[in-house]
Amino acid sequence: MKNIIFLFILISGNFFGQNIAFRINDKIYELDQKIRKGDFTSFLEIGNYLESDDPLTEYLGYHIIHTNEANVAKRIISENSFFLQNEFKFDSTISVKKYREFLIKNQNKIAFSDLADAFLLTPFEDRKTDFQIQELTQTKLDFLESKRSEIFNSNWLKTNNIDNLINQKDSRVLLVLSSLFLKNRYRFNEHKNNNAEIINLIRLLTKSNIAVPDESGQMNYHIEEDFYEISKLNLVIFFANHYKNYKWNESKNSFENSQLKQVKNDIENDLFDSLSNEDDSIALNSFIKLTRSNPEKVIALAEQFDKDDIDFNYALPTFPYRFLKQLVYLTDYCKKNNIDFIGNTDLQNSINVLKTDLTFAERRKLENSLIYSLTLDEITAFEYWCLIYEKDWQLTYSAGRIIDKFYSKNWNKTISNKKHLESYLLKSKLFEDLGIIGLCHNYVIKFKGSSDDIIASLESLQTENDKVKLQIVKAIEFAKIQIIYKEPEKKDWYGNIDSKVKISKLISKK
Repeated sequence: MKNIIFLFILISGNFFGQNIAFRINDKIYELDQKIRKGDFTSFLEIGNYLESDDPLTEYLGYHIIHTNEANVAKRIISENSFFLQNEFKFDSTISVKKYREFLIKNQNKIAFSDLADAFLLTPFEDRKTDFQIQELTQTKLDFLESKRSEIFNSNWLKTNNIDNLINQKDSRVLLVLSSLFLKNRYRFNEHKNNNAEIINLIRLLTKSNIAVPDESGQMNYHIEEDFYEISKLNLVIFFANHYKNYKWNESKNSFENSQLKQVKNDIENDLFDSLSNEDDSIALNSFIKLTRSNPEKVIALAEQFDKDDIDFNYALPTFPYRFLKQLVYLTDYCKKNNIDFIGNTDLQNSINVLKTDLTFAERRKLENSLIYSLTLDEITAFEYWCLIYEKDWQLTYSAGRIIDKFYSKNWNKTISNKKHLESYLLKSKLFEDLGIIGLCHNYVIKFKGSSDDIIASLESLQTENDKVKLQIVKAIEFAKIQIIYKEPEKKDWYGNIDSKVKISKLISKK
């Protein structure tokens, strides 16, 4: 009985001890809630924890984070303030003394901004940011119009009086929307999911897309996708400086600012916006057109869309933006060097048949037919279309075998012709950079163990193409790898050495 009572006391003591510890640590979170409401005293008081090593456990979703009071205090201060770098340097050197001195010295200037729900020293209207105003593509505008009713009936819109501001044609609505977007910034273990609706409403109301710098300093054209807060902050700064000059245009049914220059869009911008179309054929046709468009524009937009992780139609290749960068380079090279990348009707028909559900015998027969009938002048078109339809597993399955066997069969012709050798080397680089597994990594490997004559051909190949130059070096490295066969010491079922099977060992030629 005594043991049971002792055990109960021990458990109770631990339980209440944990509760007491929790209540002590909970003081930080009480300060956080007061700070979010603009309580300067709490903002000053939380600085007392900046040098505290007392342990504290936090929960991020299902994750348990063991940290300390100093780290939590720093995070709360960071989440609730937007001081400029030259005003207060928030780094590892921050201390209780430095923090308190800064706040006390500037307490009459520091204000709690309702636009950001955060403390700041310099008002947003006194700050500057770079920006670019881009005309909406017709595809984007059509999409936004289709979402107009859904957005205008959103609960958040009515709750924040946005509907009344729009009805009054008050341009302050643009500043308020950017403010809501900034208030949606990520806070520890909190996330709001209406960022896209806010930015799309700004686009609808201005018939434009406003880009501002993100955390890397690059112009961000898809700020609704940006996890970090810098672009959100810069959008508020932009509207704090310019919203008053936006006037309602009845004919356009939107606000416009005649003092700001708007960049016109190219066909490439419209095609990129079409890549997310729910209609597979529209998205795929746009993708195909982009592979044959201006390479500089396509590559720049592909990098932008890839960085911002913009959604796309599933019918497109696995990594469409990465594929576009390589394919548009390939088609541009083909145009300049008179290489056919489209192919004839027979080739198109064969590719379409390979996409169907054939029997093994039917598929193997068609594969062999293409292996022996295709020429070096036609193979690029086959490769091009197989990459376009990379998501078609049936075609991709056959394409790997066809291309591998074709080049093995036509290897001597490939390496003895400058035009074919250069294009093969270029494709070896472009296909590697697609970032997928499979045959695309094996192009340059075919040079492995090549003769001295082939090495000489590679060394003498003259080209102005930097990608080809890189692959020449790589091909020579593979060519100097010699394959030597020797008898292995392999034991059979009974433990005897079996020397019937040969293995290869790779060594460098001297």
